[in-house]
Amino acid sequence: MTKPSSLLLCLLFFASLAACDVEVKSSDSCGDGFLDPGEQCDGAQTTAQRCTDLGYYQQDGDLVCKADCTLDTSVCSESCGDGLIQAPTEVCDGVALAGASCDSLGRGAGTLACRADCAAYDFSGCDVDDFCGDGEIFEGHEDCEGDDLAGQTCEIMGLRAGTLACQANCSFDLSGCGGRCGDSEIQAAYEQCDTENFGGDTCRSLGTFTGQLACTNLCVTETLGCKTMDFMDMGPSHACALLSDWGIGCWGANDAGQLGDGTSEPRLTITPIDLGRHYFQVSVGETHTCAVADDGGNTAAFCWGANDAGQLGDGTDVDRPVPTRVPGLNNVIQVETLVDSTCALTILGQVFCWGDNGYGQLGDGTNVDRPSPVQVQGIEGADALTVGAHFACARILTGSNNQELWCWGSNASGQLGQDPVETPSSPAPIQGPIEGPKAIAAGASFMCVISVSDNLFCWGDNALGQLGDDTQTPRYQPQMVGSLTVSFLSVGTGHTCVKVSPLGGSEELYCWGLNGSRQITDSSDIFILTPTVVTLTDPRETFRIFAGTYSTCASVGSGAGLFCWGDNSSGLLGDGTALPRSGPVEVAP
Repeated sequence: MTKPSSLLLCLLFFASLAACDVEVKSSDSCGDGFLDPGEQCDGAQTTAQRCTDLGYYQQDGDLVCKADCTLDTSVCSESCGDGLIQAPTEVCDGVALAGASCDSLGRGAGTLACRADCAAYDFSGCDVDDFCGDGEIFEGHEDCEGDDLAGQTCEIMGLRAGTLACQANCSFDLSGCGGRCGDSEIQAAYEQCDTENFGGDTCRSLGTFTGQLACTNLCVTETLGCKTMDFMDMGPSHACALLSDWGIGCWGANDAGQLGDGTSEPRLTITPIDLGRHYFQVSVGETHTCAVADDGGNTAAFCWGANDAGQLGDGTDVDRPVPTRVPGLNNVIQVETLVDSTCALTILGQVFCWGDNGYGQLGDGTNVDRPSPVQVQGIEGADALTVGAHFACARILTGSNNQELWCWGSNASGQLGQDPVETPSSPAPIQGPIEGPKAIAAGASFMCVISVSDNLFCWGDNALGQLGDDTQTPRYQPQMVGSLTVSFLSVGTGHTCVKVSPLGGSEELYCWGLNGSRQITDSSDIFILTPTVVTLTDPRETFRIFAGTYSTCASVGSGAGLFCWGDNSSGLLGDGTALPRSGPVEVAP
């Protein structure tokens, strides 16, 4: 018998194995940490990191893998296909078409549908089936198509130079353009301003005192709302300025409504009042203010603030926090405020006064208070008026074409030009070497005038050195102050200031008198007995100087700026604080 070969034995062995019933073990691969076909995730392995990877727009929480290797999308919301339009990502969603139809979109009749990506409408069911991306601009619905910009450029569209592009939704991409007038951004090569953006410019920085800039629709800065300061006056605790737009702005104490803004709130910066009128002149008293303003083709006196002595002239003793017309007084050209009284000059050269009359300052021959205007006796042909604390003076043109100064009221310090024991009971002319008063100004109880020769004369109380003659002796008749050539005069309660314009020399400011609040100079001297130079650091030419009770102000640059110094306890200096200032600070705009 022949032995089977080794090869045959091997074949028989493997054949027997194949005939055996071998059991194969099968198990679920979810949870093995590997992504298998059909799994969204497995452990840390995932097909998506964020809800947006799955086509959702919102996510509230972490996207995690569930035990069945699917992602927990309960934290995801808002997606294309949910039937809700999610603007601006979606234009439509399923049957939600935002009210649009083929007809409303200018594509004729038919059935409008939504594209599967919700980003645009499907116009295939409309008579006109153009769509964004077909290479042709559908006029009225598409701005552009790819590189086709319909001939438009940044400049043609009113924008600044740049690169115009087309977005995927066939609308213009303006991000490459240099901006446009109206976008609130200033393109310096083309614009001075844009809407409310003035690039840091203000009326003050452009050389005016206060106001508000405007920007035109061509982005050009307009300064019509900017104002210079023409004149100002100040009392012990508040001040008012006359502005170039015929308005008035006031600041400081306001407990009696003397700022005229309808409140009793103090103001640390200039506050405009009653913008509906044109004001021509303003005068500040202790706690009241008066001004001359238009009144329907007439000029009238308007007053506001304290009225306890009838100083507002409205026939009552009720305080008024807004400008109130003085009844029965017409054609007013000047109004001046005393402590608790007021006087007005009319175009006819007559003077009327009202309020406190304890010193005969109303000029009616009595000492009876008057809550309504009474005419000053014996004054006709007046063309200028000034008042002190309890007295008043008017410049009168006489028949010989000369000017005389007539005064009335208190003469306690000889301010009426006579010895106090000879106080007149009615207005009387000032006697003395004055060559026709060119300008007149009264302090609390003293007087100063500029003569036609530009010399300065003063008289009356001198306890504070306010007459500038290096003494504190009262003078009952006009005395010339040094050899000053004066072009502007302002007298405060107890100090005097002038602008000196010497022939061939530079203009200078001088002040003298009471200095207790450093209203003249930063010196410990309470009394300055002779004219002392006042220096401003601002390089602009000084326009005018204004002396108050315990403060002084000077305007520069033809009224473009105002500097004040001295007492500031009520915010009188207008710099936004109530801090004392021994040197000039600029009044805030």
